[in-house]
Amino acid sequence: MFGFNNLEEKEVLNKKSVDDYYTKMEEHFQQRDYVLSDYPFSEKQKNRLEFLVQHYNYQVMTIRLTADLNVLFDRQKKRDLEDDRHPGHLLTVYRKGDVLSEGLRRDNLLEYSEFVERCKTRGYDRFSLGYLYEVDVTDFADIDYEGLFSRISGCIQANE
Repeated sequence: MFGFNNLEEKEVLNKKSVDDYYTKMEEHFQQRDYVLSDYPFSEKQKNRLEFLVQHYNYQVMTIRLTADLNVLFDRQKKRDLEDDRHPGHLLTVYRKGDVLSEGLRRDNLLEYSEFVERCKTRGYDRFSLGYLYEVDVTDFADIDYEGLFSRISGCIQANE
């Protein structure tokens, strides 16, 4: 059963999920699969990822998404308030099967000041492995999707 009674237990569970993530990634590397990962990587993950990439001789492309912090916070807040958001992200105590309701308040929502502090100190804006392509996603209508797909295709073709 997965759940947690406090933030310390939540962190232990998070560490287990991260370890499972790396195990699954390594399995794909062993199979020589293409791997696409969506995660807010920072310097915290860099050493382990760099080791795996070098060990399995993988070519990597980092697509760094940037945006105005106010826009990012508003998107996160909206996502956190949606009914399909897993309660474990939003609570300090969670039992498997708990459902968000009026009686089960979201007591672990990220405040704006903490959000900005994390963005500024965790190194999301500095993380990269391999080829780096940066995309400003403040306004999705302004993204050059063709250019992005072209860069991805070019990177893949150059390494086949």
